[in-house]
Formats: sequence, C-alpha cells, structure tokens
Amino acid sequence: MRSSPKSPLAAISAAVIAGLLLGGLAVTPPAVAADSSYYVDNRTSADCSDTGPGTSPDAPWCTFAPAAALTLGPGESLLLARGAAWSEQLSVGLHGSATQPATIGAYGTGDDPRILDNSTGIGINLTDPNHAVVTGLEIGEEPAAGERKLAYGLMATFTTVGNEDFTLTGLNVHDTWQIGMLVRSTATQSVAQTALTGLTFSDIRTTGNAQGIAITGQGTITDLPANPTPETDISKVFRDVLVDRYYSIDDDANQELDRVSELGVPCVALTIQVSSDVVVRNSVLDNAAACRTAVGTTALFLGVVDDVLLANNVIVNTPNTMNPDMVAIDFEARTSDVTLAGNYFADNYGGAVEYLAIHGSNDYSLGHLTTGNVFVRNGRTHLIPNPGGGAISQLGNGPIVEATITDNLSYEPFGFLSAHAGGSLSGFTSSNNIPVDTAEDLFPALAQFGGDAWGYQSGAGATWTDLSYDADSATYTGAGTTIDRFTLTPSTATGAGLTWTAPVDGVVSLRGYPLAYEGTAAVAVTHNGATVTAADVGTSGVAVTTDGLTVAAGDVLRFSVAPGAGTVSWAPSIAYTSKSATTDAAGQWTFSVADDAQGWSSDAPATIARGYAALTTTAATTTLDSPAGLALSPAGSAVRLSYNNGTAATSGRVYFTTSASQSFTEARSVEFEVNPRSVTGILEGFQSVVVPLSDNAEWSGSVDRVRIVLDSEPGAFLIDSVELITPAAAGWEFDTSDGWIANGDVRCSSPGTPSAAPAIDVDNTAGDFTSHADINWNFSRMQQFTVSTPRLAQIDFWALKTGDPQGCLYFRVVKITDPAAHTGTLLFTGAVPASAVTESGGFVSIYPGLSDLDTGATYALQIFNPYAIPGAGTYGVAFSDDPAKPAASFGELYSPDSRGTWAGPETNRSLKFRTYTASSIAPQDTTAGFSPVTVSDGVVQGSGGYEPALLSPDDLGLDASQTRYIHLRMSNPDGRSTGYLLFTTEAEPEFDQPGDGWPVPNEAGYKGIAFSLEPGAELHEYVLDMSTIPGWTGTIEQILLEPATRWSYRIADLNQTWAGKIDYVRFAPDGLGVPVEPEAPEPDTHKPTATLVSPTTAGPYSALQVQVDASDDQGLKRIVANVYKDGVLVKSTQSAIADGATTGSHTATVALADGGYTVKYNAQDLAGNISATGTFAFTIDANAPTATVKDGAAFTVKTGDTYDVVSFKLYDASKVDKVTINGEVKDLTNNTWSDVNYIKPGVFGAVSGQNTLVVYDVAGNTRTVAFTLN
Repeated sequence: MRSSPKSPLAAISAAVIAGLLLGGLAVTPPAVAADSSYYVDNRTSADCSDTGPGTSPDAPWCTFAPAAALTLGPGESLLLARGAAWSEQLSVGLHGSATQPATIGAYGTGDDPRILDNSTGIGINLTDPNHAVVTGLEIGEEPAAGERKLAYGLMATFTTVGNEDFTLTGLNVHDTWQIGMLVRSTATQSVAQTALTGLTFSDIRTTGNAQGIAITGQGTITDLPANPTPETDISKVFRDVLVDRYYSIDDDANQELDRVSELGVPCVALTIQVSSDVVVRNSVLDNAAACRTAVGTTALFLGVVDDVLLANNVIVNTPNTMNPDMVAIDFEARTSDVTLAGNYFADNYGGAVEYLAIHGSNDYSLGHLTTGNVFVRNGRTHLIPNPGGGAISQLGNGPIVEATITDNLSYEPFGFLSAHAGGSLSGFTSSNNIPVDTAEDLFPALAQFGGDAWGYQSGAGATWTDLSYDADSATYTGAGTTIDRFTLTPSTATGAGLTWTAPVDGVVSLRGYPLAYEGTAAVAVTHNGATVTAADVGTSGVAVTTDGLTVAAGDVLRFSVAPGAGTVSWAPSIAYTSKSATTDAAGQWTFSVADDAQGWSSDAPATIARGYAALTTTAATTTLDSPAGLALSPAGSAVRLSYNNGTAATSGRVYFTTSASQSFTEARSVEFEVNPRSVTGILEGFQSVVVPLSDNAEWSGSVDRVRIVLDSEPGAFLIDSVELITPAAAGWEFDTSDGWIANGDVRCSSPGTPSAAPAIDVDNTAGDFTSHADINWNFSRMQQFTVSTPRLAQIDFWALKTGDPQGCLYFRVVKITDPAAHTGTLLFTGAVPASAVTESGGFVSIYPGLSDLDTGATYALQIFNPYAIPGAGTYGVAFSDDPAKPAASFGELYSPDSRGTWAGPETNRSLKFRTYTASSIAPQDTTAGFSPVTVSDGVVQGSGGYEPALLSPDDLGLDASQTRYIHLRMSNPDGRSTGYLLFTTEAEPEFDQPGDGWPVPNEAGYKGIAFSLEPGAELHEYVLDMSTIPGWTGTIEQILLEPATRWSYRIADLNQTWAGKIDYVRFAPDGLGVPVEPEAPEPDTHKPTATLVSPTTAGPYSALQVQVDASDDQGLKRIVANVYKDGVLVKSTQSAIADGATTGSHTATVALADGGYTVKYNAQDLAGNISATGTFAFTIDANAPTATVKDGAAFTVKTGDTYDVVSFKLYDASKVDKVTINGEVKDLTNNTWSDVNYIKPGVFGAVSGQNTLVVYDVAGNTRTVAFTLN
C-alpha cells in the first residue's frame, strides 16, 4: 500500500490521466486479419487449449507456453483476452515489417489483460523485437506489505545491431521493485552502429516502480576511445527515440519514504542512456523517484545522450528521499545538445535541473539549451545533510559545462541559477530569465489545465466558440477540434485556440514552445484580436516569446493553431512581471509597477520593470536616494536590501537623515557588504543583506530620508526591494567573542564524564573470545544488554584496529523500543580516538552518565566508525558463541548499511564488554573541548581541523515565529562544499545527531539546515531561510555552527584544516509583510514662501512669461500663478511638486489680449499651509507697429518700384521702441509717433538693392517692410 505524498497539481488526477490514455494515442497499431492472429484466454468461460492452433478467439490458448515457440512475422499478432490475468512470463519473437508490424495486443471487452508476478521475476521478456508493437496491457501486481513481486515488468533485449521500430503504447506497468520497462542493448558493436532505430513509448503509465522506464546499454563497444567526444561516443546505440504522454505517478517501489534503503538501483522515473535524436514531450512525472536507494533519485536521468528535446512536460514533486540529487532532471555524464523547452518544474525537493561534472576528465556536458520553461519553488528545503539546489545548478569540478539558459520564468526563492560542490557556471550563458514576486503571478497552462483563467475554443478570425469538456478523454472538443493539457488539434475548417483572460491589470510576459507532430503548422498569439506574434512551427519546435505586454483585466490572449494543421504540442505560460499599482506599506519599496521609481532617484541609469530597479553602474560609486519626508519611526532598526549583483562590487553604505538632521553625513551612515557576481555560487537569483542601524547614535527621532551608496563596478545591479525591518534579535557582530565558544575539530566526540566509584553491573569479559576486524565505513555492530539499576556510569569495550582506521571509534547507547527492527531512542553518543585502540586489542572506556533507566527494558551499545575512509583500516571486536556467557541471550547484531538495518541476533553470540553503575552520576560536560572564539579585526578567526564547531551562548530566547532568516557572513578558504547550522529549542534542548542508514538520512529532530558554500578566502553572506526547516518553532535557545563539514555522504580527507572567518550572524523577519509604522509627525504650521521671478516690470509684454519660485522646510505640494483683469480670473496656472521636494519652480507662458492685468501667486506645502499671496500689475500689447512711406520729394524720391531715397512714418499705440535696417539698430525715443528719414545707400545701414526694415514697439511686437534702393 503506497502512502507517498500526492501531487498538489489537482487537475492531474488518476481519472484525468486515464482519460488521456484512452483519448490521446499517438501510435495506433494496424488492424490485423483474423488468420494472422493468435489468441490467449485462460478464463473459465473460454474454451481454451494449448494443444490447438490458437488462431480463433473461440478456441484460444490457455497459457503463454505455445507463444514461446512463435516468431510473429509481418502483420501477425498475439492477442490476450481483456479481463484475463496470467501469473507467468510472456516471451515471443516479434519480427514484422515497416508497413506491417508484429504485435502483442488485446481483444474482447473489459479491463486490459493483466500479466502478474511469476517465478522468473519478468512479466514480458523480448529479444530483438523488430518492427514490433506491444499495446493495451497491464503489467504488474501490487504486493502486500513487505513483499516483492515482479522485478521487471517488460524487458526488451537487443543482442544484435540494425533493428528498427519498436513501439510500446497504451501500457500500465506498476509495482516492480527494479524497472517497469527496460529496453537494453547487450550487442557487441562499434560506436557508429545502432542497436535500434525507432523506439517509441506512447501513452504509458507507471506507478509503484523503482524505475519506470529505462533505456540503457549493457553491451560491448569495440572502438570507444579513452576520452570520447559527442561525435565518438556511444550515444547512437538507440536512435530516434520518442517518449510521448508518459505518466509516472507515485513511482516509489512500494516503500515508505522514511524506510531505510533496500534497493541497489537508482530510483528514477525515466532513464535515457546511450541514445540520440530523442524527443520527450507531453509527459507528467509527479512524485516520481519516490523511494530511498543506496544511490541517487531523480525523475529523469540522462547519460551518454546527444540531440535531445524535452518539451512541454510536467515534472513536479520529486520528493525528499534523503538521497543524493532528488531533482527533476539529472544531467549525469557525457551529455550534449539537450534542449529543455516549455516545461513546468515545481516543488522538486533537491532542485529542478542538475548539471553534473563529477565523472573525471573524460566527461563532457556541452551545447545545452534551457528556454521558455517555468520554475516554481524548486530546491528550497535544506534539511541536513543535503542542501537544495534552487532551479538550475551545476555540481562538481570536472570539465566545464556549457549551457545557455534564456527566456525562462521563475518563482525561485532559493535562487534560479547557481553552482555547488565545486561547480562553476563559467560555461553558462544566461539572459532574459524573468523572476516574479509570487507563484500566483504565474499562469502555466500545463499546471492550470481547466483553470479559471484558461479557455478552450475553435474558430478563426474574429469568431470563436467555446469547446465542450469531455471528462472521459480529458479533452475539450467540438467542430472537429480537440484541445487537451498538452496539444491543440484544429479541424480542416476551424482553428484551435487556447485563451487566457487577464484577471487584473498589469504587464505580462509570454512563453511557449509549440512543435508540430508532423509537417508544419501556423501558430499565432493575439491580444484582443490583434496579432502579438506568429510563427510556422515544425517537428523540432520553436520558442514563442513576448515581453512587456500591457494588459487590462478582462483582456484576452489567444494562442491558436490555424485550420488544416495537424496536432501541435503547445502549453504556453504567462507571468505578471509588473503590477498596475503598488501595495507597499510605509518603509517598503518593491518597484512592482513599471516605470514607477516610488520617489527614488539614482545617479546611474535606471529602468523600473519586471518588479525590480535595474541600475547600469559605471562610476566609482552609485547613489540611490529615497523620497524625502518619510517620517518613519526608528523602531525599524535595519534596512534590508534585496539585490542581484551582476558586478564585482562588494560594499556600500546606508545614509539617513532625520527630522532633526537634514544632511547626509558619515556620522549618520552604516557600511554594509554585498556578494559580488560569482560563477561558483548564486549567479541568478535575488540575495539580501540586512544593514543594522540601531547602534548608530544618530538613529533617533523621525527618519526623513534614506540614501544607499554602492561602491560600484561596471555592470548591472538589480534591486528587488528596499525595506525597513525590525529584527527580533540583534545577532552578533563579533567586535568581541560575544559569548561564543569553539572546538577546532569535533569529529571525535567526548567519551563522556567519569562518575566516582563505578561498580560492575554486567560483566561479559571472562573466558575465551575470538577477535574479528570489520568495523568500517558502513559496517557496524550492536550488543544488547540490560541494567540492574537505573544508572549507567561506564562501559568498557574490548576493541582492536588493523591499519589506520583514521576516524575515531564511536559508541552509541540506545534504548530499544522496536524489538523487531532493533531500533530505539538514542541516549548517548561518545567516541575514543584511534590512538586509544591498539592493534593487539584491549579495553577502551566510555562514560554515558545515564540516569533514570528502566531496569525492565533492553538497551544496546552500537559500535561504528562514521569517519572511516573507504579502503582505510578497520576496528575489530572480540566475540564468543558460548551460550554460557552472561550476555549470550541479550543479542548481538550487525549492520551492513551504517546502522540503517540490523541483521541478527546471531545465535548465542556476544561481544566482550562490561557495564558499570554508580551511586551518583557525574554531570556531563557538554562543552568539553570548547573555548572562547578568537576575534580580531571584527571577525572570528577560525583555526581548526576537519570538523570545526562554534557554539553560541545558551538561553537566547529567540522567537522563531518572528525570525525567518539568518544572515551569516563567513569565508571558506579551504573550499569545503557544505556548511551546517543547528539549533536547540525550549521544547527540545538537545542538538540533533546524525541519523542511521546509508545514504545518511535527515537528522530526526529537523533542527538544522545545510547550505552550499562558496569557495574562497573572501567573506560571503549566506541567507538561511529557516521557514523551510520543520524544527524552527517555538523559542530558539542555542545555535551550533559547523562551517566546514558534518557527518554526510561526502567523505573528504580527515587531515583537512579550517581557517575560515566569520564576520557576523544576523536575524531578519519575514520579507515584505512586517511594515514599519510611520512616525506620527508634529503639526506643520510653517507656511512656505513664494517669490515672483518674472515679470519684474509692468511691461508692456506681447505675452506673459511668469515664473514663481517657492520653498518649504517639510516639502511643497504645488505653486500657483493666476492672472486677473479688472478683478476677474482670466487664467489659472500651477505646477505640482514631485516627491514633496522642499524647493520648486513654476513657469508658464500665457497669451492674453491687449490691456492691463494682475498676476497673483502663492505656494502650498504638504501639510496644506499656503504662503502669503503676492500681486503684480502688468500690461499686454499684442499689436504690431506700422511703418508708412512718407510722401513728398523732400522725404522720398521714387523711380517706379524703387527709391533713390525713402522716409517712413512709424506708429504704435504703446510707443515705438526702435528700428533695424538690414540688422543695424537705430534707437528711437519711445513715442507713439516717430520717423526714420532720408534712407539711401550708406545711411543707417542701407545698401543699393534689396533692404529690410523692422519696426519694434516697446512690447516686443514687430513689423517688417522690404524696399529697394537705386
């Protein structure tokens, strides 16, 4: 019975998937004639006989025995009766032709034929199927608890090369403890040869298997080079592989997730190896790889593959199996040209996509593309010992992985693109990947099939009709058009359209990867009927990408396939990247509205879009200023900056002003550090820094303004948010040791504290014993015992060593609570160093110091070496099988998997040991070996060995509900891969201990977090999200930091040293949701001042040019200048002052009719106070002066149209100011009438030929006259 967690993807139910299996067959077996078919039916109602020909459904065979001698040729079929079941293996030859395959199928009515468990452990066993189809069967039998049924549901083995076309379709394979469907090659071949061309899995469902589908090579390659390349590798064993509509749901090998691994195979939904030209599309892997194994777990495993396309799949809920990996897709080794496009990855425990480089110098991972996918909450939880990997990660320091990551959408709190465990992203190209603020901003059609925002239509042009939903096939149908979760199939007359209706206003991005099943298809995206983008797509697909599209609530986006096209796989996704209005509280700025800086300004070019402010930094420093007049309470004692640093900048400074001090100064500032751009850590993903301000003496009163100065390097610096926060506790800045203590190497636990006057309780040391050395990396032993008093003071144990075991010899005392499993409650852990154990053997002592024991209970001493290097020396024990020994009946057991499972007890066997009681038990010294940390230059100076540990003061009293994040800044000069932070609570005052089993499980109390370390001597800030840790509840009392290693599945050199530094430990509350309340301002009764800058004289003016300047100590709202004539308002002008600036200016140009006017002006501040109103009178004259030629020979001598000499009479009601003749000025006396006389060549600038006279009045109006002089 399986009880694994089910998918939150509610729409993907068993019924829906069953409908898809019925309604979406991509490969239809050809009809076969009755005389080419063989029938099998073992039901009592069938008149069956294995002695007949089996060629009639009325006289079928009973069993599969006759079929074992068959080789089905072209067009021939072996058909099993629906409703029947067989507990035997089916084996038959299948050798059809390209046009007439050989088929295993079903006939009749009822449930699919069932192939159950049998003595061979294999349901269907095929050899070299060629032009063959297997369809319409159920393979598997659900076991009872503790049982195993089939090892393999279907096994197809290719022993030769050159086979073609093998199709598996419409199969339900379940409950195998190895592999549901295994297709393998055992052929001897060259690199260039192919065992099978044309392998198809279509409409397959697997559940309850350790592996669902596996394609692998187990043959001999005759010419594989030592250092293969994609061109010379064995990726051609299988070619032209198609996986279409594969549903792996709860593939868990029928194991509970907390069960110790009993599997020697990986737990994987889909394994693809030694294959090329692969397409995986339209598939769902949900809660797949849900079993513990001795190796790793992943939904999809890729190894030695080339030219792979994974498009429009759903891979979700890969669970925590306490194994390595636990990811959606594992690029294991020797992979090239793998494209991930249009997929939906969500809630995969270890991460979504993992590119490994851990297999040495002959490995490669090249030419990959990840585009147009949606990533949600992957790799977020980091229970010890396995840190999560975020969305996309690269692990291992092998050959550089080369991949392009572009145009993806994500909500990934732990990071979108990162490197771990010595990995590097130097070979990655990343661009235009868009994060969103919340998962609710994403609308992936794959995950929201049938959701409120999505519609399904047929039509063309402006006419579209909703389709009807058919629950049996899980499709929307009508007018010959069909749409399901993955595909759109138009009719010859109408297109197929998938619609999305915008729920709110905002700016959106669109992603999708349509690909045609055959030929080409025309696809388009429209917005309210207007084309956004269009493309012709083929079978390899094309990315459809649009950014920056503004939508209003109710707008409709339609994703359509044109009439007459075939089926197109296409499931687009939409993301709100900017909102229509901000919902930020006081003291919070999220830049969620496009082009709205929320009053902030910068001296670097900045763009507000996609929910963040993008700065392009070039100068030595970059300055960002908040709006003025914040009036925030200093109870908000820190600034939190969420950022993505694409530069080499490492530091900055926060400045602030207050109501009492309006200037930015060094005294009112605090320095902070940021992580620079890194290819060995988080490359894409917002990080945060908390800048504590409360220790600054100036941080008081009312906070008026904040300035952030970045010590910049060239590049892009993205700011997701700025907010004032109030941490629940201050943390530690390490100006002193602050009560912290350290132990340089805790890999050898204390043996305990001796009690006075111990007395022997159980003595199992007399007589003969045989020594045996087998305590090593995974092998452990356990001796059970009882106590006659409630106190256990001491245990003496006889041990020896061979060679150098390296690690210490460990002991645990356990109270047995489950006698069947020989497990129980851990009471004590202690160890003795290797130097205390001799090669000849002798007693070593530990001091559990236990009280209040139950004299009726069974206890056990476990003996193990968790730090042994594989292949190193071993510890040994002395044992006896003498039934007369005092402990012979207690039980001695052994474990081959690091105490995960215990075998035994071995008959009459006991180990050489004695136990002691005491009248009083000495208190255990839990801090033995610890001393105050060394602090210098404001940082803890580390000095330690393989496993250093730092312990905080006790009784912290930290409220976990008010503290979500721990900010830890430290260095990692020794290049360790993982750090660990543990804690105790008021309810659980003991630190967690590493668990039992292999691989090492999560620590039982869930009171610790693992985090990947950035290599290097530079200080790096880690932000630990404690909300993902179940034990982070109640009151936190103490913190234990192990900054370099802890018991885990990665064993390194025990002689390593640690020389790291720790700068600070800080706490922070949840983000954006703990607003800082505005400071209640004192009433502002001070009026602003307003000054008239223009006009300054009464005029006249041809038009009014008015300017009013104003100022206010708290901030201006607007400046007003109104024009009146005879006391009546003629024109009102005003300017609003942006961001409440304390100074401002208002200017306006006003056209008016001639006459006298008055301007009245003032200013209003933010509090509503209005300045004194000023007045100023002025005159408008908009009429131009006149210039008339004076008559009479005394003034003017005219010859035709030209003049020998000419004079002009000038007039203007508001007085003539001047004239210019050909630009030469002649000033006049400002009279209403005036003259300019006797103009001839050489006078007043006149010349022979064309001349220009311009007359000016005092208001600036002009009149131009042209004349010609002889």
